[in-house]
Amino acid sequence: MATHDELDQRDQSAAAAATVSASALPFTLNAETRSAIEAVQFVAAHLKNEDDYAEVHGTLHRVSFVF
Repeated sequence: MATHDELDQRDQSAAAAATVSASALPFTLNAETRSAIEAVQFVAAHLKNEDDYAEVHGTLHRVSFVF
């Protein structure tokens, strides 16, 4: 299971990779397309964070039963 710092670092790395790949495209994106891509990235990050939270919450819940 990843720690909070590892998850933050992974999120920052993914954001940097997305920025680099968008700037390396052989064509330009108009403002509407760029906005749509940013919205999808935001939703994907939010869903990933929910999954990470659920994993940590589930682990803590199981640990509490042990004690």
